[in-house]
Amino acid sequence: MDDHQSLCSRFLSKLLFLTFDAEQTVYNFVNEYYDREYSSHQRIIKVITNLIKQFTIELKDYTNGILKDIDSIINLFKEILSYVYPNMKNDLTVENLIYLLEDKDRLNSFIPAKDNEIQLMNLYKAKGLEFEVVIHLDLYQYILPEYEWIINNDMESYKDTLNLHYVGVTRAKKAIFLMSSTKRYQVKNDRFIKAQKSEFLSGDMEPFQTKWNGQSN
Repeated sequence: MDDHQSLCSRFLSKLLFLTFDAEQTVYNFVNEYYDREYSSHQRIIKVITNLIKQFTIELKDYTNGILKDIDSIINLFKEILSYVYPNMKNDLTVENLIYLLEDKDRLNSFIPAKDNEIQLMNLYKAKGLEFEVVIHLDLYQYILPEYEWIINNDMESYKDTLNLHYVGVTRAKKAIFLMSSTKRYQVKNDRFIKAQKSEFLSGDMEPFQTKWNGQSN
């Protein structure tokens, strides 16, 4: 079930980026899921291409205030998923799309950053995407890896956070900055506390680490 949701969620992220990124094409998007060499794929490729085009048109119309109703967008997404992943549970992914559509500002993270902008997203949303440069934040003990691993030696927790870290470090095409510091912000108490750098930064990573003193020339 979790693997199914992960695949569907990744598909949703890619579809939303396709909608707002003028450099991406439906043709290349469909090529990731179907082989045009097979004659048996031709009919479904035509159908799903039309569905995706309609989805992107309606989503843009919705974000621009032309389309007011989200039901048709939701139904198009469900139909697209039924072709791409016909045997997978997708309820949670559909709920995620509804959540995004209920507040248009939430869709902003899927609009490509301009040359003078930085695009912010969590590691879950970054799955399956690539960027020229990545700044990988919050590499602290109790964050990556999590509390459960450090205190209770929970191996599942360790594996989950290690997988997330892997997602972070494999998103960059040209360069990645792995960020930690001596203090971190604790949300539940609304304050800064002393921080330990993540154990993921130990070992082979240490020769590449640089300290910043907070001053600029």
